[in-house]
Amino acid sequence: MRAPKLQQDSGEYFRDQNAARHPSHPIEPAARAVTAQDTFFDTQSLDIFACTSTLGNVLGCLRGDDRTFRFTVEAVGKTVFFVRRENTPDEKILGPYGTGPMGYGVSR
Repeated sequence: MRAPKLQQDSGEYFRDQNAARHPSHPIEPAARAVTAQDTFFDTQSLDIFACTSTLGNVLGCLRGDDRTFRFTVEAVGKTVFFVRRENTPDEKILGPYGTGPMGYGVSR
């Protein structure tokens, strides 16, 4: 049996979907996802909460990568939130990354 062929990406994509859809509280959907996945998750045990994009940018900076990025730091209790900031909350990605095997969920 052959695997189904995936359709190539098309349409418009937000660089940061949460900021585009929830500009007042862009990290809230991620926090809600954690607590929905595990209703007994001890949120008081968190020291840092951040998206992978922000953590990847911080680690890249430590490695010496020459890339500009922005984020805010907010403290709630003892937890520090790193909140990603793009140029605008509804900034869009300019299209799928390449053709062939790329452009199937992989974007710039």
